[in-house]
Amino acid sequence: MISYYFEDTDFIFKGKTLNNRWLRLVAESEIRRIGDISIIFCSDNYILDVNQQYLHEKIGAGTLGLEAIRRIVTHPKLKDLPFILETPHDTLEGYAREIALLRQS
Repeated sequence: MISYYFEDTDFIFKGKTLNNRWLRLVAESEIRRIGDISIIFCSDNYILDVNQQYLHEKIGAGTLGLEAIRRIVTHPKLKDLPFILETPHDTLEGYAREIALLRQS
C-alpha cells in the first residue's frame, strides 16, 4: 500500500495515481514487489525537528539501536561502501570509540 502524508505544509500533491503507477512499474522492472510505502511531504522546519529529536544520537543510543546500525553497515550490498555517520561528540575520543564499536561487527 502506498500512503501519502502532509505535515506542516499547504502543498497539494495531485500526481498520486501517476506516481503509484510509476513505483509499481519500477518495482516490476527490478523483479520486486511493493510492500508498504509512506511518502511524506513536509516543511524544512518539520523535518529539522524530527531529525533533531530522533536521529542525532551517539551510535547505539538512538532510536535505531546498535544492532540495526550494525546490520546496515555490514549488509552485503552496502558493506564495501563508505558511510558518513554524524554523531554528537565533544572530543575525538568519542568518535574513536564509535568507530571501534562498529569495527567489532
